[in-house]
Amino acid sequence: MSARRGGSRQGELFPRSKRPAIEVDPQHPLVRMTDTLDWDELEERVESIRRKKLKNAAGRPPQLRALIGAVLLMATRRMPYRDAEDQIRHYAPARYLCGLTESDWTPDFTTIQDFTELLGEEGVKLLNEYVVRTAVKKNLADTTILVADTTAQEAAIPHPNEIGLVASFLRSAVGSMKKAGGAFTKVVQKTKGVVKAAKEKVRRYRLFAKTKEKQIPELYSIVRGKVGKAVEFGVMWGISRLGGGFLLGTMGRTRKQCDDSKYAIQAVENHRSLFGAAPRSYAYDRGGYSKENVAALKARGVRDVGLAPRGRAEWPVKGRARDRLIRERALVEGGIGAVKSLRYGFHRPGARSMEMMGACGQRGLLGFNLNKLIRELPPRRARRAQAA
Repeated sequence: MSARRGGSRQGELFPRSKRPAIEVDPQHPLVRMTDTLDWDELEERVESIRRKKLKNAAGRPPQLRALIGAVLLMATRRMPYRDAEDQIRHYAPARYLCGLTESDWTPDFTTIQDFTELLGEEGVKLLNEYVVRTAVKKNLADTTILVADTTAQEAAIPHPNEIGLVASFLRSAVGSMKKAGGAFTKVVQKTKGVVKAAKEKVRRYRLFAKTKEKQIPELYSIVRGKVGKAVEFGVMWGISRLGGGFLLGTMGRTRKQCDDSKYAIQAVENHRSLFGAAPRSYAYDRGGYSKENVAALKARGVRDVGLAPRGRAEWPVKGRARDRLIRERALVEGGIGAVKSLRYGFHRPGARSMEMMGACGQRGLLGFNLNKLIRELPPRRARRAQAA
């Protein structure tokens, strides 16, 4: 008896349809997301970026509705562009999100990637700001409370073992000679230039060793002091958390743009620009503390300034307000940790340019906020939006 092949033993009278007719669950997160968002406003925000970046309007107009949906789909959980194309082509809730339930067309992975690169950090940031504004309108976020912090976004740069060992040896050797003192101090001084050149070669190898396509010369080293990883290569971000847990972010294109002492003020400036008023209560860790910063924040309209003091300095705010800001300050770490998880792709993104580092970072924040918005939105509101 010959081995049985795939399929039924008896042929079907009529070929099975490859166009399944199914009903999309109205409570599916992607469906609720589709029914909650204002797609006209999203398209207006994207169109403003396109007009700014494109030299002319030649060629066929893009299907913005579907492409924005593709960006939102990729934000909700980390996936390669090819997987995003496959999901949109075959997964009903994803087609509903992209507005393609009545169409046979599907954007291919190169179209989705080109569109994401066109948006860049600025475009994806506009989408994220819209989601946060939506959360504010639905009373899920409180703009009177703000907490800010800085964090590193590490680039996907290989760290070869041999080079890592060389770097560790240099650090150990120089550190040991400094501690030994005496004659070794003179050795350190004489070899200072050689050690500096060796460290520079280690850095260049880590940044540029693989292929030219991986090269992102704007990246910089970030001292973290972690066990086994004293330095990370990437960019610094300033992260702001509204009351309720929704996050906004700003990428530091240079090392100094997200310095704690500067970002402690910049976070409030960004908040005023986006929401029209300074937060009533604001918290930041001791890296942003100074008497000048406390005075500057009060001058900008912040009533309760919760900058954690350094040394024996007193808290600028006391009592219940201080205790509440300490609690809020602790929560921002959880939000940053969630965005850096494998689900959102904020950390070590597959980016080959500084602009895409920013776009991937903003997309991670966007996905975190989208999932939080739909998770906290009562189901009856989603049905009401669908009926309207």
